[in-house]
Parts: sequence; structure tokens; C-alpha cells
Amino acid sequence: MRKLVVFVLGVTLALGGLASSSAAAPEKRVALVIGNAGYSGISPLQKPLNDAQKMAEVLRGLNYEVILGLDASKHDLDGLAQRFRAALKGADVGFFFYSGHGFQTNRVEQQHPINHIVPVDFNVHDVNTAPSSLALDVVIEAIRSQARVGFIFMDACRNDPQLTAAAERLASNTRSVTIARGFAPVAVVERAPATKVSIAKGPTGLLIAYATDPGNVALEGDSGTLSPFTGALAKHLLTPGLSAAEIMGRVSAEVSAQTRGQQTPWNVSSLTAGTYQFTPRPPAAAGSGTAKAPAARPGGGALPPNLGVGVGSGL
Repeated sequence: MRKLVVFVLGVTLALGGLASSSAAAPEKRVALVIGNAGYSGISPLQKPLNDAQKMAEVLRGLNYEVILGLDASKHDLDGLAQRFRAALKGADVGFFFYSGHGFQTNRVEQQHPINHIVPVDFNVHDVNTAPSSLALDVVIEAIRSQARVGFIFMDACRNDPQLTAAAERLASNTRSVTIARGFAPVAVVERAPATKVSIAKGPTGLLIAYATDPGNVALEGDSGTLSPFTGALAKHLLTPGLSAAEIMGRVSAEVSAQTRGQQTPWNVSSLTAGTYQFTPRPPAAAGSGTAKAPAARPGGGALPPNLGVGVGSGL
């Protein structure tokens, strides 16, 4: 099996014409992008390497410092996660994208399901042992603790008969752990135990988006070099003036239409992350009567002022 792991650390630069001595400092944007396709113990995939390379290209164009991992082993995933956490220190925006296999586990001792990013050297017979994969919680915690705004996009959960068989074996052999296809939803805010009121932890906004709704599997698509979700996401991230919520609305509609309703992307976000603009709207022409767009931060993002954190449902 051919294996390639690439680390690329770009330098965050201000977009041309936006930086000046009197302007605010450009956003520090950091992204971790992973594409796993060359699996040895479960079904190999066709699109994840293309997906990851395309997203890395788009994000570099949006002024992100990009850490890229292709066909990453468990050891590689741990190193990528550590490198991402270190690079996030002082970041305005943290961004994570993953394309490959994924699944969720439910254990008696856990308070909530755990979503797993599957390395290429994953052994399906070790699904009940830790650590055989990278928990998505590790990435979420890194973003929450370091960045002001966070985005997580999961183009994962391709169907795999061997994972399904492993789930059936565990279900019949033990009650302490079960695995399920797809990902479980993740809360973007913590809740205070006494008051049950949602409170922000870490960033002022977090958006977590899945290529399909919880518990279902994503499709690689019959045509093109990219999966349906990544192709739509890469396109709409570059559409000027769209908020993250609007991007997800367009991505969901496009993927659902392309897959004839077999796959509908799903997301949950806090208010600030949902209103964030990756590519600012061009300024309105003088005298056009068009309302002025929110001021863009150098580097391309727009963070609306004085917005609290709330919970939104998938679009």
C-alpha cells in the first residue's frame, strides 16, 4: 500500500490592498485537512485524497496556514492533532476538514457517543480497543481552547461492510460498547448543570458540519474527482458575501439534488460561527442605495460585533 503523509505550514498573509499601518491586524487562520483513502484493513476509498487536496488549495487561497495529512496512520493522526493544537495558539479561526472512513462508539462509561476518525492502518478487529483511531473530541477541544471561531467539516462515514460486521459482533458479544455507522451529533456549547442554560466554552462560535445526517453514510459519487459534499463546499466557500449558515444551506441543497435525496448534509452551529463570512461581500457601488455590508476583517473573514452565542439546528 502506498502511503503519503504531507505536512504543509503556510504563512498567513493579509489579502492584497487590505493591510495598512492603520488597519487592524489580519486574522490568524489555521486549518488541519486530512484525507484518508488507502485503507488496508477495511475498504479503500477513491475520493478522499482529492477532497483533501482541493480543500487545502481553497483554504490557502483564503489565507489559512494549512497542515495537510494524506493517508495518515494512527501515529500520523496523533502527530497532526498535536501540530494543529500548537499552531492554533492565538488563532482567530480554527478549521478542520476530514474525508475518509468514520464511525461512532457508545460505551457504558461514556456520557455521550464518541466519533472516530479512522487511520489507514486501522484494524477492524481492534475497534473495541483504544487508541485504535483518533477521537473527533480531541480536535474539537483543541479548537475550543485556542481559537475564537471554529469550523469542523466531516466528509466521512462511507459505508463499509467490515465495520458493519464488527458492529454486529460487538452487539452480540458485549453490552459495554457498541459501534454504529455514521457520526453522532456533537453539541457546540456546554450546558451548566445547575441552570441548564447554554454557555459558551472557548470560542465565540463553533460550526460542526457533516456530509450527511447523523447515523447515515455519505456517498463518494459516481462522477467527478471530488465527493458531492466536498465539491459543493469548496465552491461555496469562495462565494463572496455568504455567511457560514448560507454556505451550508447551499451545500445541503446541492448535495441533496446531486444524490437524488440519498444524502443531506447536516450541521449544528453557534450564532457567531453561523454568521461568519469566509469571503467578504464586495462593497456596494456609491449611490446604489444598497445597504452597507458588514466590515470585513483583513484576511477575508467578517466577525459581526456584539453577537452572543446560541444553538442553531442543521439547515
